[in-house]
Amino acid sequence: MNKFMTTALSLSTVFIGAIEAQAATLNIDSFDGEFQEVEVNLRFSDTGKKTEQATSGLDSNILGGFRTIFVEAERTGLSGGDSKGQVAQTGVSTGIFNFDNDSGIQGLTKITYDANGSGLSPLNLLDTGADTNAFSLDVISIDLNAQLTFTVVGGSGQAVLVKSGLNSGETAVFSYEEFTSSGDMLDNIFSDVDSISFEATGPAAFDATFDNLQAVKTGVPESSSVLSLIGLAALATGAGLKNQVGKKS
Repeated sequence: MNKFMTTALSLSTVFIGAIEAQAATLNIDSFDGEFQEVEVNLRFSDTGKKTEQATSGLDSNILGGFRTIFVEAERTGLSGGDSKGQVAQTGVSTGIFNFDNDSGIQGLTKITYDANGSGLSPLNLLDTGADTNAFSLDVISIDLNAQLTFTVVGGSGQAVLVKSGLNSGETAVFSYEEFTSSGDMLDNIFSDVDSISFEATGPAAFDATFDNLQAVKTGVPESSSVLSLIGLAALATGAGLKNQVGKKS
């Protein structure tokens, strides 16, 4: 086999590998499907923290079929709100997840994916079926200095990653290797996942909108790079064929 054909086959192998890597995406929640809302209403006379929680109906767009939304809020000031008081409100509608806090409200929301308490195990995020190495989340909008905390419970322990400084319009990536584990090794946790959750919190009155929570394979070529590989493979193959024809003649 001449060097041109060897090059062509090598590039083809890289190309096929790149395509397979790009396809390694596991949808956790596209936030499509039924409307879901969870609201904490704090009256002017309320003190301390109040919480609300609700679980969605069965939805094929959600990993494990269900999402549980938890909201916690407390008043930090007297401004804002209506005659009932002030509101921390989160909801899923029109394909997005939205969290709003009235002025003077310190709130957090947490979404948990655990098949409505039944657990996701034996979900393996590292095997050849999923073959992922990070979570990704589209940050549609976010104000103030919000903080996201991802928690994965699996194996005999859990893994946690906290990120802040996120920007509107970015796709935030949470690499598995950045997580801090307790009770078990990271590989064991991510290869036998029982639940996945993420929590959003920030200063009083922070708001945020998210979309497309996924487990993905990062570090693969962009589409333009893949197209370049196709071109190089075609050129190498063409050159090899031309060389062979020239030798025969």
